[in-house]
Amino acid sequence: MPSEYLFLQQLLGSVIGFGQATLMASLFLVLVFRPERIRHRGLFSLACWLFALSVLIPPVINLLLGALGGGLLANPRNLSGTGGYGLVLAVAMGCGPILFGLSLLMALLALRPGPPPGPFQPPKHPLD
Repeated sequence: MPSEYLFLQQLLGSVIGFGQATLMASLFLVLVFRPERIRHRGLFSLACWLFALSVLIPPVINLLLGALGGGLLANPRNLSGTGGYGLVLAVAMGCGPILFGLSLLMALLALRPGPPPGPFQPPKHPLD
């Protein structure tokens, strides 16, 4: 059982690592060369924050699991869910790809093609 988890972690790590590098370069290039393409600055900012969390949270969780778990991965019975560690490990492995996917979705929504939003115009007073 542990070998399957390690294989899945290695497979997801290589795919997600390449995707993260591509998204980081894309966000940076859009921000530098085409800032007018960003239609929703709030979504773009949220995409950047989610991307940063997708890079930072999985190593921190793995470090905490290693420090506090005390041999969580060494005992195969812990991974089966009987000790309650199976769910913790699944969340630790899944939070990075989930945050990365949300970051990618928010970036695509922020860069959606279409006419740029017009300048802000205050509403007219009814007596004018």
